[in-house]
Amino acid sequence: MIKKISLKQLVATELYQFFSLVLGIVDVANPTVSKIKTQRDVLNDLIHKLQAAINKEKGFALTKVIEALDTRRDNAISGLMMWIAGLTKHPNSVTKEAAKIVKAYLDTHGNAIASQNYQTESAILSKIVADYKSNAAWKIALDGLGGKDWMDEIEAANTAFITTYQQRTSDMGVATNAELFHYLAYTCSNCIFSTYRYCRNTLQNSNCRWRRYNSAKKMYR
Repeated sequence: MIKKISLKQLVATELYQFFSLVLGIVDVANPTVSKIKTQRDVLNDLIHKLQAAINKEKGFALTKVIEALDTRRDNAISGLMMWIAGLTKHPNSVTKEAAKIVKAYLDTHGNAIASQNYQTESAILSKIVADYKSNAAWKIALDGLGGKDWMDEIEAANTAFITTYQQRTSDMGVATNAELFHYLAYTCSNCIFSTYRYCRNTLQNSNCRWRRYNSAKKMYR
């Protein structure tokens, strides 16, 4: 169980999510009744400025595209492996032996390529494509079976996935002014902790739902 996270180790989007979480807790506590409405409004304004400093929406929009591309490449490699496995039972001995050559190579990467995490699957598929182009023995075997279309699809899908994934990683980062973002994050932190100290010192016996806020503060300080 994670008990504490250092704010300094969070990336831009994680910082934004944390500050938004704290704001949500403050709103549940009814900031007007808790007499922290002024601090809440300052934090809310800072969070909106943080959001403007992150290319957030573009990154999130690409997530669906990435998921679709991942499914596409999963289908391609899984389809190839199932097709080849079937051909190893082919009645024609030439076809059977060619399929065994291809299967022996694919088996070196395990039988759950499509279940790997994004980065691992990207690396495996890239290697398969590279080996296909450089390893004459199994390229000839696969092409002889009529499997070139499978490899073309694997390469196209994996390349598109990697390109889109890298684009989203870039878009989810700080937009253009990293110095401004970090200044705003620092200001947000000070606002949160000054509000925390105020509630701790003056409102411990009030109706403020402070236990949840206190827990969040301890986890992320």
